[in-house]
Amino acid sequence: MPRAGNGGIHIFRPQGPESMKNKDEGGTETQPEMAGLRQGGIVTCGECFAIAGQGGNMKGTIIDYLKEYADVSLRDEPMNDVDSLVLCQFSYLKFDAVVPPVTEDKKPVSLQQIQEHPDYEKLYGDERYEKENRALFEAMLGCARFRNMKLNYYINIIETQSDFETQFSAVTFLLEDGTVYVAYRGTDETIVGWKEDFNMAFLSPVPGQELAVKYLSVVTERLQGKFYVGGHSKGGNLAVYAAMNCAPGAQDRILKIYSMDGPGFRPEVLEKCDFGKIEERTCKILPHSSLVGMLFEPYLRTGPAQSLYLAGTGRRFCDRI
Repeated sequence: MPRAGNGGIHIFRPQGPESMKNKDEGGTETQPEMAGLRQGGIVTCGECFAIAGQGGNMKGTIIDYLKEYADVSLRDEPMNDVDSLVLCQFSYLKFDAVVPPVTEDKKPVSLQQIQEHPDYEKLYGDERYEKENRALFEAMLGCARFRNMKLNYYINIIETQSDFETQFSAVTFLLEDGTVYVAYRGTDETIVGWKEDFNMAFLSPVPGQELAVKYLSVVTERLQGKFYVGGHSKGGNLAVYAAMNCAPGAQDRILKIYSMDGPGFRPEVLEKCDFGKIEERTCKILPHSSLVGMLFEPYLRTGPAQSLYLAGTGRRFCDRI
């Protein structure tokens, strides 16, 4: 498996879960059109198109994915990279007053409980994506992979003080198969969120990164078992930073770290934080139109164009929806 420089980003052939394979007219197994990506790294355009000819390219959106595999639970097939993207997108919903906060150690809530909550409509406070997020919630509720999961330890901080500007949000998903997924939200609609993105270009750590480490430490102390850690855009950067800097005991329990189009890190940060400890478990996925995810990834900017991006036929999986 070839490995890129600066960050050990892996290039691989996307694979769908075994039970999700289709058969062609001659009875030969092929990868399904809606298969999740599996087992780590940047999907290469050339490889995706090669698989496309065998029925392996991804089409549609994560909503289509949830509907297509509504009867395949995480116990049937474990977490794949599209599942991770589903959860990263779900973390953008406004769970204030609906999901127990991280400042309290309360019982988690189910999707059914959230749907019945008096403040359910507030989940869709971001009007830009209200329609899509409603569709996502309904699709997850109808999908065996997520309908029985529970949520806990929500946090949402918007701080505008000049010495501590941050937009930080995270939520923890307790999955039916016993694993836990810690999801960091990316940049939201606030101005301070975008300012913190710019600060990442010359400051380390930024407040959001420090909070990400503290959040992961709290959650891993409260919960047992194995963890996934991930996020979209800035959330992907926070996920990797938290995984690099959490306690060794917590780090050993992390199965995989997902950065969905998240910015990278300056070389000195990777060295200081000993990225090598989590390198083999880190998966970075870029859409064809990636901009943010290309930041601080010099190899990706200079490498051959055909080996950098997710195939155009599947790029919507890596956009917001």
